[in-house]
Amino acid sequence: MEGWIKLHRKLLDNPIFENEKALKIWIWFLLKATHTEREQLVGLQVIKLKKGQFIIGRKKASKELNINESTIYKYIKVFEKLKMITTKSNNKLTVVSIEKWEDYQSTDEEKEQQNNNKITTEEQQSNTNKNVKNVKNVKNIVVVEEQSDSCVDEIVDFYNNNIGTVTPFAYEILQDYEKELGKELVVYAMQKAVESNARNIRYIKAILNSWSNKGIKSLQEAKDESANRQTKQETEEEVNARRKKQLEEALKNDNT
Repeated sequence: MEGWIKLHRKLLDNPIFENEKALKIWIWFLLKATHTEREQLVGLQVIKLKKGQFIIGRKKASKELNINESTIYKYIKVFEKLKMITTKSNNKLTVVSIEKWEDYQSTDEEKEQQNNNKITTEEQQSNTNKNVKNVKNVKNIVVVEEQSDSCVDEIVDFYNNNIGTVTPFAYEILQDYEKELGKELVVYAMQKAVESNARNIRYIKAILNSWSNKGIKSLQEAKDESANRQTKQETEEEVNARRKKQLEEALKNDNT
């Protein structure tokens, strides 16, 4: 494979830049994507690839990247969550599509031609065709939502809206604890982090790890544990206040 790719400076602001494996896999994806529309033979099946697409095999990817297959799969899911790629799979292969490929990898001449084509197409479209297109878009969204993991989606949405942009590292932690403890406990742990103004994955992980070690498996058990801890904390504060008062009275008596 010959040629080159472009790396935009926006990559510095992307969460994957903080993770060496994620960054390595992402650049590998860019290098694997085709720059021209072409056909590829897979077994006896001819696959038509558009610009920015490639066929991924996790075994081959694992060998080339020196990263195990399960890790590559996790990062594929992370890239999908970050809307960096889309995937289309069947029982034999997976086609990966790089999102906004044309925006970042096309030449100036190609972009100008695309803009001209877009203007011409928009001028020729009727209102009926636009309505049909909108219906198709809605159907596509429904299909994507039905195929996604709704539990993990809800967790990621809460994290993005209340903690910060989820990183690949944070995503793996949240996904692992969702499998172990369930969605409700993971979301509740994030709520506790927000209430404590400790909006970071380490604090959330510490809460979840504590519940895991204590054998807490339900939301009610977690709430009961938090209430007991609060009561214990208040009791300790009362004891400390009483001791402080006793000390102050003792010092006062000594002075007199």
